[in-house]
Amino acid sequence: MLSIKKTLTALAVCSALVLGGCATTETEQQTTQEAVGVYEQFVRSAPSFEPHSVGHPEIDRLFAAVAAYAQAQYNAMKLLNESNVEGRQLHETLEAAAKAKGVPFDANFIRSANLAPADVAHLRAFYTDVERISRQQVAQSEAGQEVVAGVFKLYKQRKKIFRGMSTMEKIVVGAAFMGALNQAGYGNRCNEYFQQSLAMFENARNATGQR
Repeated sequence: MLSIKKTLTALAVCSALVLGGCATTETEQQTTQEAVGVYEQFVRSAPSFEPHSVGHPEIDRLFAAVAAYAQAQYNAMKLLNESNVEGRQLHETLEAAAKAKGVPFDANFIRSANLAPADVAHLRAFYTDVERISRQQVAQSEAGQEVVAGVFKLYKQRKKIFRGMSTMEKIVVGAAFMGALNQAGYGNRCNEYFQQSLAMFENARNATGQR
């Protein structure tokens, strides 16, 4: 997976933005690095997408469905992050610079950066990809949310499910539940990201001339 290097971020902030000069404080550099670090950590935090099993057909089908949901969300996230590398890196640089300066990252901020036409084109292409992929995932998320809800509902009934099991069986089944819950949580975090993206990029892309 391609990622932003801290040196690229620092150089790009200095060279691409006309926002009061290239001088950056230690706090601004730390904020920029933290913003990039959090993003990379989110992408790299994907769990295993192998379906978990407890040996019960109904539960196993639900676990397989939640694994597929998490996998689909991850695939969409991966596609989004790799579809337009130049535009994504520029977007992340601008967003980190806005955070470092304590100002909103919005259309006005992007306009004030006085980007070159080629950079605007990269951003426009990236925002188009973001909207397309995010809309697809949000539109398909209802079924995924039902699956996730089913897993959490089953987990609340775990004492009933554990009844009559040996200690070792409880450990195995409990581990399967935790794995499925981890997949469900990751799928939900991706879904929240896509929902937030629709709102955030709707504003930001206006600065690139899109409607």
